[in-house]
Amino acid sequence: MTLPTRAEELLDAAARCFAYGGFHATTVAEISLEAGCSPGLLYRYFAGKDALVAALVEREAARTVAALEAARGSSDLLAALDQAALVTCWDDARAAALQVQIVAEAARGGAAVVGESVRRTYTEVIAALAATLRVGQEAGVVDDGIDADATARLLVAVVNGLVMLRAAGVGDDAPPPGDATRALLARILYPAREGQHR
Repeated sequence: MTLPTRAEELLDAAARCFAYGGFHATTVAEISLEAGCSPGLLYRYFAGKDALVAALVEREAARTVAALEAARGSSDLLAALDQAALVTCWDDARAAALQVQIVAEAARGGAAVVGESVRRTYTEVIAALAATLRVGQEAGVVDDGIDADATARLLVAVVNGLVMLRAAGVGDDAPPPGDATRALLARILYPAREGQHR
């Protein structure tokens, strides 16, 4: 997903506004002000707020898919997934709040364009992760006894759950769960050592 620089800046401004004020309370005028442009310029790139939300969803999914594709063939898949932000994506509280809002908007049956984007992009991310796991299985760096598709769905669900907790402020006073998540992923992904019970 390649957008003109100005469109990218508008998406960044929209993300900041949505994270702080929510989708429904945020106006196009506020987004334009945050981006330092006129509403007319915003409408040149996007049909409105719903289109901005859909574009945000698709941009983030495209980045995640690209990172997952880049991870294929890595001898240290866990480190590669770190780079894909699969382990550390909850570190940014504002980004976590935005993600929860996006999923909630889709779940409540809001704008069709948003719901369609969320469903399509989750499907793409899960498929990309499953394909990455299968490449790892073929290379012997991922346990060939796991179901790649089911495991991909599980891992995405784990990440989303952590994002939801981050957005709700649960565990803000506790150490980040990165190490525990890496340990869990290692037990799921890596071939069992001789004599190890799973």
